[in-house]
Amino acid sequence: MSGFARGVLTCFALLVCIAPTPAAGAKIAKATDPNEDFSYYSRLFLSCMDTCNIEGCAHVTHKGAPFTTGGCVPACARDGSMLGPGEFPPEFTLAMRLTGWDCASDCKYRCMRTVVRVRAAEGLNTAKYYGKWSFERVLGVQEIVSCVASLANAAVHVWFLPELWRASAGRRIEDARGAASVFPPRLSASLWFANGVVQTHGWLWSAVFHARDTPWTHALDYGAANAIFFFAAFAAVARTRAIAEPRRLAGALACFAFCFLAHLWYVNRRQEDGTKYHFQHNMAVMVCVAVFHWVVMLRWAFFGKREGPRPGRNYLAACCLAWNACALAEVLDFPPVYGLLDAHALWHCGTPATVWLWYQFARRDAGLSQDSPRDAEKKSR
Repeated sequence: MSGFARGVLTCFALLVCIAPTPAAGAKIAKATDPNEDFSYYSRLFLSCMDTCNIEGCAHVTHKGAPFTTGGCVPACARDGSMLGPGEFPPEFTLAMRLTGWDCASDCKYRCMRTVVRVRAAEGLNTAKYYGKWSFERVLGVQEIVSCVASLANAAVHVWFLPELWRASAGRRIEDARGAASVFPPRLSASLWFANGVVQTHGWLWSAVFHARDTPWTHALDYGAANAIFFFAAFAAVARTRAIAEPRRLAGALACFAFCFLAHLWYVNRRQEDGTKYHFQHNMAVMVCVAVFHWVVMLRWAFFGKREGPRPGRNYLAACCLAWNACALAEVLDFPPVYGLLDAHALWHCGTPATVWLWYQFARRDAGLSQDSPRDAEKKSR
């Protein structure tokens, strides 16, 4: 492995293992309006939870007026003790059963929405609960827009993967790169196919997580997202440094896999203040990995001396600009519009276009024609 790659991997290891930025402990709720008596709304939420756990009813009284969400679920009274193991309340719809709701999570959801209505009556913005906005549940799905957008991202990957798979297996359609390449087109197709599989896996878990936020879906979503970033960084090094020899390629992959696993171990350690996940550290590392990936890829595509300017480099640059523009939506962090669309959902809605731009570059880098995947498939028959 070259000195450049060794230096990069060493920096990653130090960043992941040594540079902690611990996150503060997550609070039950967070104020969003200045000068408000937020402790009152916190007590209102906790009171609603107590009532719901005892009576199965998510209701509160504010200034003499009753507020409620979803009525009562009698089977959830006394913490659902009347229900047998694995039994759902008869009031739960099929969608709620399929998405794994239980009495405790349903009470929490209905109390959040009840307090949202109280705050709206006072002209206050929606508050955050446990570090997240409260969304309207649709067909049992907590964040319907983010869930559907995640599936849309996965669908774009699935659309292009078969063509890359055929190219990686040697059944390429047309070699548009010429014979001067030091990195075989077939290997490029294999690399971008593997990258697409990792990305598809991550987007599917993102859809599951946004459908139902539980400890295990959270862990799988964040872990899969980390895998996307680290594998993309590995693919960038492998492609730009033309690491085609199997032993060197396996060595580079092992180094990035070690960084990935070390990162997972660190961010999932319980902190001294009891916080179970290091959100700030995870964000810092992912930003560094993303910046590294784009800098390496763009420098190689436009200024590479070994292979010269790359076919599809304009698509790569457009993908980088669009992806970072979508990522900026996260900075806005506005309350959900109509309880459905927040900044994070907006980011997910924009990324399918960036996936399409990415594959326009990947197809050209793999020596494939400029036709659509379906047109290219017809030509290959």
